[in-house]
Amino acid sequence: MFPSGHYERRHDMHVFNRVINWLTLAPRAAEIVFADGTAQVTPINWLPIRGVCQSVRPTFECPACGRNAFKLFYVDGWFSGCYRCIGVPYASQQRSRKGRSRLQAARLRMFLSSLPDDTKAPAKQPLMFRRTYARLLNRLQKLEAQAHSRRRRKPITKQLSYKVLRPITAYASQRHAVV
Repeated sequence: MFPSGHYERRHDMHVFNRVINWLTLAPRAAEIVFADGTAQVTPINWLPIRGVCQSVRPTFECPACGRNAFKLFYVDGWFSGCYRCIGVPYASQQRSRKGRSRLQAARLRMFLSSLPDDTKAPAKQPLMFRRTYARLLNRLQKLEAQAHSRRRRKPITKQLSYKVLRPITAYASQRHAVV
């Protein structure tokens, strides 16, 4: 979406988003034109990525604290700030101790089989080592034992979106695509 040269690129957003009409991206700033006609200009900083690729990644400058942020939150008609300024809690921070174990188990199950509410043991993935599969299955059984309760519970997919249930890490597995 970002322009590669020294020019601006304008994106029509009202098809995808009712709040934003236009998004104009330039190398140093993003201009957001809202549906009511007001505009907000947010500075863009380029964060260096170290390692093998040696590239840069665009980040927004938070209007409230001035830190680099990959995501700004829309509150009261403006993109007001980053998750630190707005105080957006993580999904695990909104859960009890058993709820956190259940959330971890659902994420691990999604990593292994893409079915977070299944009760059977997930099948081994084709490119996963047996020891890794056994370790992850053992971890899943421990998490489900911690989260076990006697009363009937609703499926976790009814309570949380797919984005929250997405696995955050690769669980130290060696599963890679075959090239």
